[in-house]
Amino acid sequence: MTEDEAAITDWLSRVTDFGVSRRDFDRHREELSKQFGASASVNDTMWRMLNVLIGRAGDAATLRSVYLEMAALAAREGKDPKPYLAEGLKLELEEHRRQGVTTVRVRNCNDNFVCPACQALYDKTWRIEAALSEMPIPTLCEAPSGCRCGYSPAMR
Repeated sequence: MTEDEAAITDWLSRVTDFGVSRRDFDRHREELSKQFGASASVNDTMWRMLNVLIGRAGDAATLRSVYLEMAALAAREGKDPKPYLAEGLKLELEEHRRQGVTTVRVRNCNDNFVCPACQALYDKTWRIEAALSEMPIPTLCEAPSGCRCGYSPAMR
């Protein structure tokens, strides 16, 4: 298996729940290659497909997952994953608000990869409006794929 094939296989295994198939990948890669006038890279094809998925996502949870995939891809390319993580977290906050939640608590993965900035925010509570305006997470986290924190409803 080539390096490209391994990358494609790995990525497709993570996005099969979105209904993405190898045939979809090949079709998008072919279209991009025609547009570029050269063979499109695996990452360029993934970016295109993730952008298509943003337009097709039917619910906030799926859309948040797509943004998480974008963040992971950005991190692998040495780019800042924070804008994609922030979009996903905004969706999470909006969904909590839609469900009637007014206050949220910052949660993290509670493992050895949680950075000091995330650890300091753990279990802190925020009114949803304040969390949306201040966006305490994502932080400039030192975790390999960026900040992995999220929000959960805070019971008062």
